[in-house]
Amino acid sequence: MRYTYAVVDEISLWEPCKESTNGVDVQNENALCFRDEQPSDDSCRVSSDDVELEIEHDPRMATFTVGGGGQEDGDGPYDGNIRHVAKKAANLSLPGTLGSNSRSLFIFSEENFIRKYAKIIIEWGPFEYMVLLTIIANCIVLALEEHLPEFDKTPLAVQLEATEVYFLGIFCVEALLKIVALGFCLHKGSYLRNVWNIMDFVVVVTGFITIYPTTSNSSIDLRTLRAVRVLRPLKLVSGIPSLQVVLKSIIRAMAPLLQVCLLVLFAIVMFAIVGLEFYSGAFHRACFKLNVKYDVNSEDNIDLGDEEDIRPCNDKIGAAMDLGGFTCQENISECRGVWVGPNYGITSFDDIGYAMLTVFQCVTMEGWTNVLYYTNDAMGSWFNWIYFYPLIILGSFFMLNLVLGVLSGEFAKERERVENRRAFFKLRRQQQIERELDGYLEWILKAGITYI
Repeated sequence: MRYTYAVVDEISLWEPCKESTNGVDVQNENALCFRDEQPSDDSCRVSSDDVELEIEHDPRMATFTVGGGGQEDGDGPYDGNIRHVAKKAANLSLPGTLGSNSRSLFIFSEENFIRKYAKIIIEWGPFEYMVLLTIIANCIVLALEEHLPEFDKTPLAVQLEATEVYFLGIFCVEALLKIVALGFCLHKGSYLRNVWNIMDFVVVVTGFITIYPTTSNSSIDLRTLRAVRVLRPLKLVSGIPSLQVVLKSIIRAMAPLLQVCLLVLFAIVMFAIVGLEFYSGAFHRACFKLNVKYDVNSEDNIDLGDEEDIRPCNDKIGAAMDLGGFTCQENISECRGVWVGPNYGITSFDDIGYAMLTVFQCVTMEGWTNVLYYTNDAMGSWFNWIYFYPLIILGSFFMLNLVLGVLSGEFAKERERVENRRAFFKLRRQQQIERELDGYLEWILKAGITYI
């Protein structure tokens, strides 16, 4: 007796094959197929005990022969013998495909009860919540630590450090259960094939290294590796899918963000060059008292003692004075170009570096009005708006919002990917259950009719 068997993503799916007779699909009770697909001619053969397995060209399809091929081996494709044979066929390693008999740590097979219970535990809701609570508690402990010179410790720090072993033990148990359930690194879906698990593994390994000097007489001091503990709050990301969506969105947005950053950089350089032409050296003029001798290299000896009142001035007099410019008090102070400048000379357009930094400050809209007022005081207010209004509108309202647009778009795409993936796995699981239930229902109905 020959049956067609299917292996899809390590999940056994089989159902009666359908044959077309005069345009009508009829189920063939002597064959099992994956959905409506039929085996091809290109095949190879593998044998295991009393099961002879013929692998078809499609890696999802296989045909196996039970015993001598007679009907005496079973009454139909849904009897206990056939299910036993299908289970054995599922454990065969098919050429070119990943067999479902991959062993974690070369010890635990898929059918091993230890591995089964490990899978149940890591997928158990209370276990996941316990790990999350442990991570939160560990974050609180890290925040409460007090660091003193010469590695001195307060009584509270000693008590908090004593909890390190317990937290590390819980994280170690979590990692061990996942390694047993998923495998370590050699096959698909194993522990270290997941980025978040790699981070967890690094946290566990470095945790053992940091406690080594306290438990041995070695002179090697590895306490500097305790800084790696700051990665532990990131374990929350591996336990909360919504955070993973956000982080993956940011990572996927790096390439589009690079293009946006180049555009913003081009705009900043362009406005910085224009600022160099108009405002170079303008912020160094300030009012100095006539009857006071100043150290012109110091900002502390400027006319006004209150730094908030220090402002650039316009050195033109009378009709030549620029409209809106700040002028010094006549016969009391005079405008000199020897001031270091606002913000200790950082806010200026003296060179391309400071000019780009000042333009970037304006683009972020952090204190850009102060820069505008400085230019008004030094150069007059009749034309400065021509420079600053386009800078704010283009730089802040458009270009920086492109960053938000890219992040928002990637977040929507990543969320859609996650939802589609969940819907796919849910549908596949539902179809598998329906096929199994339909098969057993037909088997039960046949048994009921025979009994009646």
